[in-house]
Amino acid sequence: MQALRALACGVFAAVALAVPTAATPAVRLVVTPADSLIDAPVSIQATGFPPGKRVTITAQTVDVFGKAWLGRATFRADAAGRVDPGHERPLAGTYSGRDAMGLFWSMLPVGHHGRTDQFGMPPAPVATVRLTVGKAGHTLARAAIVRRASLSEVTVRDLTLEREGLIGHFCWAPSLALRPGIVRIGGSEGGVPGATTCSLLASHGYPTLALAYFGVPGLPQDLVNVPLEYFQRGLEWLGRQPGVDPSKLVMMGVSRGGEGALLIASVYPELVHASVGYVPNAYVWPGYPDTTEPAWTLNGQPVPHVDFDGPPKEAETIKVERIAGPVFVVGAGLDQLWRSAEYVLQIAGRLRAHGRTDFAALTYKSAGHSIGIGLPYLRTATLSLGGSPAADAKARDDSWPKLLAFLERL
Repeated sequence: MQALRALACGVFAAVALAVPTAATPAVRLVVTPADSLIDAPVSIQATGFPPGKRVTITAQTVDVFGKAWLGRATFRADAAGRVDPGHERPLAGTYSGRDAMGLFWSMLPVGHHGRTDQFGMPPAPVATVRLTVGKAGHTLARAAIVRRASLSEVTVRDLTLEREGLIGHFCWAPSLALRPGIVRIGGSEGGVPGATTCSLLASHGYPTLALAYFGVPGLPQDLVNVPLEYFQRGLEWLGRQPGVDPSKLVMMGVSRGGEGALLIASVYPELVHASVGYVPNAYVWPGYPDTTEPAWTLNGQPVPHVDFDGPPKEAETIKVERIAGPVFVVGAGLDQLWRSAEYVLQIAGRLRAHGRTDFAALTYKSAGHSIGIGLPYLRTATLSLGGSPAADAKARDDSWPKLLAFLERL
């Protein structure tokens, strides 16, 4: 685990190249770490400028489809002739406000057209980010770093109904010690959740099963009448895998998957030992898109769900107090899909009322529903779900390390 952590933190020295000129022989651009996972923060230091000089830094990379993306910010060098995006607000650029990783999450497609809040970058498995620093249109120094979606040790295995009775991806890395295992489920989009998050969690030492539960052949077409026993099968399968501690299994979900993760953890406390819900619901909602049908069943019977004809009933509330371990929930104050920040506070209140203190309830008042979709330091579209790319980025950048700390304490 220590080796994985060292690689994940990118302990190698950064590579920086200076492009000297007669006027500015001492200009340097140093970016560290030189090689890291995509969720590791980066330090950018540019030095050697006349105090007060306008300086522009750019960061450029390509996504998994080979499309170029660019972030840009112009600063005024401080009294020491230094520019540090982590301590200074840009005068102009693709983002505003003091933000060490602004050049990364604010990247836009080169030559883009249309509303910028609709762009989201699908990361390449391994990408080089090329940074330049210059003034008055002249490049003065360059640096290049590598960003990885997973460690090379991570293996991804496809699961099938015919072989495992499940559909999804299993991501893991060799470990000498047993580690908590995660079952991660998506929301109303259906299908198998993103492979990048699966590999990234495995890179941090958490074997992860990215599990589809509808929207693929062999499973329900829609989020309607999904049997909770299917997730029981997934949890039991994960607990049998080498390197997985079956006494530390985690349910993790986003949106309707956040609802599902909490519900499943409350129904199977003997199997689930912690639960994570990004932009979840506090109640059981009906099916989607057919709201006349239940979303979930247990023992062949519908799980009671809200009918929108009145306030939710106790039977329709997720019994989070039954979860046999810590709970981590994240809500967005400007969520346009449902009131996830309010629901997170309700979840926290219910846990507290039952004497529980083993939970973290985070709310981000300016963020939208998409905080549960993307990863830190990558641009993610808001998809008309509230918030903004900047607010959503700050929420992800703040909540992700707290999630990793939560998992580390298990």
